[in-house]
Amino acid sequence: MAATFQRLQSAGDFGAGFVKSLTARILLAAWFIAVGAGSVGAQDGGVPFILMDGKRVHPTSVLVKYGTRTTVATAGPTLASANLRVVREFQGASRWAVLDLPLAAARPAAGQEAQALKDRIAQLRQSGQFEFVEPDYIRKLTISPADTYFLDGSLWGLRNYGQFGGVLGADLNMTNAWDVTVGSTNVIVAVLDSGIRYTHLDLAAQMWRNPGEVPGDGIDNDGDGIVDNVFGFNALTGTGDPNDDNGHGTHVAGTIGAAANNGHPHVGVAWNVRLMAIKAADAQGFLTSSAIIAGVDFAILKGAKVINCSFGGYLLSQAEEDAFRRARNAGVLVVAAAGNDGINTDVFAHYPSAFQLDNIISVAAQDRGDGLAFFSNYGLTNVHVGAPGVEILSTHNAADNAYLTLDGTSMAAPHVAGVAALVFSLTNTMTYSEVRNRILFTTTPVSGLLGTTSTGGRVNAHRALTTAGDNQLEVLLTPSSGSTLLAGATVPITVEINDLMPVNNATVLGTISGLFTNVVFINDGSAPDVIAGDNRQSFSINVPVTPTTLTLNLAVFAPGKSNFTASYTFRTETIPANNNFPPLAKVPDAGGVVFGDNTFATMEFGEPIHAGVSSVANSVWWNFAPTRSGFVLVDTAGSAFDTVVAVYTGNVLTALTSLAATNDVGVIPQGFVNVPVVAGTTYRIAVASASTNSVGQVRLRVQFDGVPDTLPPMVTITNITSGALSINNPASGQIVTNAALTISGTAFDPTTNAIGVRQVLVQLNSTLSTAASGTNNWTMPLFLVPGTNVIQVSAVDFSGNLSTPTSFQVTYRVFDPFNDVLANALALPGLSGTVTTNSSNATLEPGEPVHANKQGGKSVWYFFTAPVDGQLLLSTTNSSFDTLLAIYTGTRVDRLTAVGFNDDAPVAGAVHSDIAQAVRAGERYLIAVDGLSGAAGQIFLTYSFTPAQLFTLTVTASPGGTVFPTLSSFTNNSVVNVSATASNGFNFVTWSGDSMSLDNPLQLNVTRNLALTALFAPVIIADNFETGTLRTNVGWLTNNSAGIAPWTVRAAAGAATNASLGGTFHLRSGAISHGQTTVLRLVANCRAGAGAFAYRVSTEEFGPTDGDFFEFYLNGQRQVRTNGESGWRTHGFTVPSGLNTLEWRYVRDASSDGNLDAVFLDSVDVPFIEPVNPSVPVRVTTNSVRLVNGGGVQFRIEGQTNQVYHVQASPDLANWLTISTNYAPYGLFQFTDPLATTNDSRYYRIVIP
Repeated sequence: MAATFQRLQSAGDFGAGFVKSLTARILLAAWFIAVGAGSVGAQDGGVPFILMDGKRVHPTSVLVKYGTRTTVATAGPTLASANLRVVREFQGASRWAVLDLPLAAARPAAGQEAQALKDRIAQLRQSGQFEFVEPDYIRKLTISPADTYFLDGSLWGLRNYGQFGGVLGADLNMTNAWDVTVGSTNVIVAVLDSGIRYTHLDLAAQMWRNPGEVPGDGIDNDGDGIVDNVFGFNALTGTGDPNDDNGHGTHVAGTIGAAANNGHPHVGVAWNVRLMAIKAADAQGFLTSSAIIAGVDFAILKGAKVINCSFGGYLLSQAEEDAFRRARNAGVLVVAAAGNDGINTDVFAHYPSAFQLDNIISVAAQDRGDGLAFFSNYGLTNVHVGAPGVEILSTHNAADNAYLTLDGTSMAAPHVAGVAALVFSLTNTMTYSEVRNRILFTTTPVSGLLGTTSTGGRVNAHRALTTAGDNQLEVLLTPSSGSTLLAGATVPITVEINDLMPVNNATVLGTISGLFTNVVFINDGSAPDVIAGDNRQSFSINVPVTPTTLTLNLAVFAPGKSNFTASYTFRTETIPANNNFPPLAKVPDAGGVVFGDNTFATMEFGEPIHAGVSSVANSVWWNFAPTRSGFVLVDTAGSAFDTVVAVYTGNVLTALTSLAATNDVGVIPQGFVNVPVVAGTTYRIAVASASTNSVGQVRLRVQFDGVPDTLPPMVTITNITSGALSINNPASGQIVTNAALTISGTAFDPTTNAIGVRQVLVQLNSTLSTAASGTNNWTMPLFLVPGTNVIQVSAVDFSGNLSTPTSFQVTYRVFDPFNDVLANALALPGLSGTVTTNSSNATLEPGEPVHANKQGGKSVWYFFTAPVDGQLLLSTTNSSFDTLLAIYTGTRVDRLTAVGFNDDAPVAGAVHSDIAQAVRAGERYLIAVDGLSGAAGQIFLTYSFTPAQLFTLTVTASPGGTVFPTLSSFTNNSVVNVSATASNGFNFVTWSGDSMSLDNPLQLNVTRNLALTALFAPVIIADNFETGTLRTNVGWLTNNSAGIAPWTVRAAAGAATNASLGGTFHLRSGAISHGQTTVLRLVANCRAGAGAFAYRVSTEEFGPTDGDFFEFYLNGQRQVRTNGESGWRTHGFTVPSGLNTLEWRYVRDASSDGNLDAVFLDSVDVPFIEPVNPSVPVRVTTNSVRLVNGGGVQFRIEGQTNQVYHVQASPDLANWLTISTNYAPYGLFQFTDPLATTNDSRYYRIVIP
């Protein structure tokens, strides 16, 4: 790059326009204006400026200090040689003087001022007559805006002094930049967006006004086809009102150029600028390619220098790319948002930011901490710079004084567009390439942008305005790479060379294989070159007549500059065969769809002005000779440009008869007409462009009785993917834990006249819509914001029909800490170490297990995978709260298998948790750290892994209960507690397998592989009546006096159903008459213990002494007496050892009925002893006898269910002593004799009392 000239404003002479009542700050803002011509900038009546080696200096003035023997007279010859005169000598003995060119002397050519000044200074220094020679440096008063949001730090992107958690200096360096320039109203920035609220108090004075349009007169004064387009253009409707009904565009506009020092709170990057409103997005934020293209063409037509594009998508549109190429060829810089989906656009290209055009700057978003915003797209090739894009406050469309804070690369791009406007204002000869290079080559390096953007830096406005060349050549080629050339034509190729400043002494060599090698481009002013000796060199190539692809290899050399080489490709096409009349192309006689291309078509002399469109161009023709009569539709829907269609009859071009013609149909730029046709007549169909700016493929449909496609496509969401989560046909309202979301689906045009889906548009929250990748099957990556996200998907067909958005809601749950959920479990790195996190904001997931069987509530997750078998030691020591620790295997939080847990470590007073867990090689173990009763704080989890031999303990359960652990590994000699938990209605009975113990929990010493099964059995009660009859061996007595109905077992049904206890049977009192009593008795030999039964009373009720009554007696003592409607209840009681009589009575009074007149019983539980069954042996198995810790022997006895046994011991088989009385509910009991090992002889026997 090389030094260039700037349009700078003086801080010295304000001229006659000085208004003393204003502050200096406001004065300076008011006096900044643009110069009309030349490279030297100056304020009216003020001092001109240039940049020399990046310094602001006067373009011709020099300061010198005479040598001690030098006078004006002796220096005269030197001054004359340098073409200088003495302008002023300073007073006193300073010997300083000011030199300048004579008034009548010619000034240096534009672009040569800096070098001419350097040459004069060098000549003076070499004369030896001057002690000092230096440029006349320019100083300027420092200015900054008085706008409230700037002063209070809200606009951190313009000035970041560390406010609100920001990083000092992480901004655009605007305070220094504004000392150079605050812009020019000659610079137009087009905001291609949702429009602008042009009445907003901070924007109204900044708006571009169409100089050729008279507001409100209803006339297209400037003849551009748009009525009253005063502030811009509505590209959606083709009308002149670009007012913002979404808010996005107004926000963007405020960042670019909100007015400074106007009494309202906002200020933009460029104080002096003109904002052109181009509305291409609707109220919901959806844009179409056709609106984007029309907007770009309008910006070009009306002289915009910059187009801000805070939108984008992942569908490559050639039509859009061609539009932005037209902008490039017109010298327009495009600043585009990189996208908000957090993806690498080098892999998943985002357009227009990723179009490979040298007039595009792709902008990533940064936060106030100078980091790449979490949502921002990135790409080492396709994203160029970073700029502020988080928490950006700007104007909004809700009211004329509305402001709103938004995030997005949509907010970052206008910061850069504003800087571009400032750079353009430096001189009216500034090119887009120099502006782009100044911005890209002067960024401030930022670590978060290194490797994620091509420059690795944040835009620095001051550097962009004051930079000098770096000897790296910037080369622009016209036509640009990717352009289409006319086959068989002679096409001029022009190369523009700059190093920020124009480079006029370069040598350009070009090679196209098969055409020419190392041809020297010319710069002598002869065709195709235009101006001799400038920085543009040219050469004409003869394009082959056959369509092909050409590659131009270019080499550029210049003295003192680095060499430049590059390759460019061009596509070549021929003039279409149906370019001229009469047509050579034909539509089938029965109608049909035909295709063509009008890129190199022309208009013939005498050709009709189709549809009366004065700008019509590039026409192609078809014949249609139908064999039947009727009405036909002639439709250009699906063509790639704004078409004009016309139908004629006749054989002479200049004497055709027009039958129908149209340009647009409503807002649809691809028109159609209906025409009556007669068999045997030949019809001439012309399809042309509405202007030379819009050409491409033609799709022509001619159909009998056809109707245009007026129905919108249908769009469906078929899948969302977020991390490992993938849901087909998802319902709205999904919750995800990953910000990156990919949404995909289908779209189709449903009617018989359908012409196909052009693009699918996806809108996230309030951002503008983005084009998805694909059409009939589409995909769109998104980057969600925390909380609820609303996604709206629409499809547009080639007729411009836009579907009603399909709305879909996704909640992105942000985790703090990140490993709050199992899906985000963090790895324990290496084999040992300590990890730490704070669990204060942690939560429990739905379905999460209760860790260590204790109430928690704030868990975090880790995982460990061992390289070999071994032992993992875990400890939460030094954590700031009472922890719970658990280890699991599995993949889903609601289906985990616990393998180890601990509340408090086995140390006195400990509240931390320790686990020593055997782990298998390659197995992923999930580790949960929680806090007792919801405690939380700083967690320190220390871990250490040691290789070791492992044994497997397999524990299973019969129906009726669960066990812990189930399948686990342990190191040799590990002491393990195995527990069994019975389900409701069941009891644990015994262990089987490698242990026959009745202990629960059971302590094992693992020295080999072990397998155990826990056996469970239903709870034993006297009778639950589920056999449908009374048990025969319990002792039931149902006999009553003659004529008294007994109690009977009945099927439970209706109001009498015992819902709480379940079952299908219960006992019901007999149906007796008034004055009768029915009695039920149970006489049983019992152990001393608790008993209970369930009952329900449904009788009349007249108080505690009158009416029917239910009564219960135990051994003759009444315990229950009640009547009325009770519902199911339970009565508990205690029975002594021995024979007991239980009696239930239902007593009816002499009269009256009430309710069911019955009593119901269920689940009678009495600790009875079964009658002795001599056929059931009592035995002790040898494998059930074991020594116990502390001495003694443990025995496991098998006998009769629900029986009581005495264990007796004897030293001599003659004298027996009862040492234990045991109840065997399931025919099993276990006892331990601590004296078994202290006697010489010890004999045992089992007897029934």
